[in-house]
Amino acid sequence: GYHIGRHKTCDVRIQNPHISNHHCLIYRVSSSPPRVYLEDTSTNGTFVNGRRVGKSKPVELRDGDEIQLVRSFHDRFFVFQNLAVHRTEPCLFKQSYLLADHLGKGAFAEVKVAINRVTGQRYAAKIIDRNKITKIEKRRKMDKNFQIETSILSRVRHPAIVQVHGVFREHDKLYLVLDLAADGELFDEIVRREFLGERETRRVLLQLLLAIRHLNRLGVVHRDIKLENILLADKEQLRIKLADFGLAKIVGEQTFMKTVCGTPMYVAPEVLKVRTQGEYDRQVDMWSLGVVLYICLCGFPPFSDELSPPPMRDQIIAGMYAFPAPYWDSVSPGAMDLVRRMLAVDPKKRITVDAALAHPWL
Repeated sequence: GYHIGRHKTCDVRIQNPHISNHHCLIYRVSSSPPRVYLEDTSTNGTFVNGRRVGKSKPVELRDGDEIQLVRSFHDRFFVFQNLAVHRTEPCLFKQSYLLADHLGKGAFAEVKVAINRVTGQRYAAKIIDRNKITKIEKRRKMDKNFQIETSILSRVRHPAIVQVHGVFREHDKLYLVLDLAADGELFDEIVRREFLGERETRRVLLQLLLAIRHLNRLGVVHRDIKLENILLADKEQLRIKLADFGLAKIVGEQTFMKTVCGTPMYVAPEVLKVRTQGEYDRQVDMWSLGVVLYICLCGFPPFSDELSPPPMRDQIIAGMYAFPAPYWDSVSPGAMDLVRRMLAVDPKKRITVDAALAHPWL
C-alpha cells in the first residue's frame, strides 16, 4: 500500500500542518477484479466524495472517486483512477479528463479547465454543444470549422501557438483539449494596464510574428487575430499563445481567399472589399497584427465606430487613422513607422512577416 502524510517514511509526503504524520493509507486487495481501499489514520479526517471516512474503517475506492485531505483544502483533492478499468474501456473524454473551473463561454461553446485523470496535468477544454445549433446548415458549417481547427492545430508545433492534446466526439458534444494559458487574454491585461510600453509590446509582437511566419510556412492563414485570441501563458514575462483557429484556412503560396470573415475592428480592407474586388491573401494577418500593435502602444484601436463619421468600415477601407496626442507623444518614430507599414491599405505594399522581423524597431 501507500502511506500519505507528513512523516518522512510516507510514500507520498505533503508538508502542511493540517496533514497528520500518517494521514491515510491506500492499498490493494488481490481479487478478481482487484479492489482498492482507503483507510483513514488521521486526526483531522479524510474525505471521499465529500463524506468523512471513519477512522480505521476502510472504504472501497471506485474509479473517479474524489479524495480530499481535511476540509480546509477546498480546492485540493485527488482523483482515484482504476487503471484496470481504463485498460478495457474506450478512451472517452470524461474517462480521461475531469472538468474543473469555467474559463469562458460563447453562443455554442464553453471553455473549462480539464485535469488529466492519470497525470494531474491541467489543460483547457473547448466544449461545443451541437444541440444548441438548431439549423442543419449552421451545424454543418460548425462541424467543418471544428474539423479545420483540429486539423491545423494537430500539425502546428510552436511555442507561441496553442497545442492540441486531444480531440473527442461524444454524442452531440465536441471536445478539443488544448494548452492552458492560465493568465487569460492579452485584451484583459491591456485593460488592466491601460497600454503596454514599447519594450513589452516588442516582446509580444516578436512572438506573434514568429508564430505567423511558422503558420505561413505551413500554408495556414489565421484570419481572426485579435487581442481576445492572444492568450497569456505568463503575464509577468508576457509569454503569449495564439489561439482560436476556427476561421483559419489552409492555403498554398499563391492561393487567394474569397470569404468575408474576421472581427470587424481587426479585419483588413481587402476582406471588406472581397465581394467587389474578388480575393485576398495571407497579408490579412499582417493587417490584424498592425491593429494589435497599435492598441498595445496606446490602449485604444485605430478604427472604431466611436470615431464616426465616416463609419468604421469606411475608415478601414480608406486607412483613416491617426496618432493622437498625448497618447502617442512618447512613442518612438520606429514604432509608428512599423504601424504604418503594417496598416498599409494595399496588401502588396503592406510589410511582410519576414520584413517586419527585420524592421529596426524589433
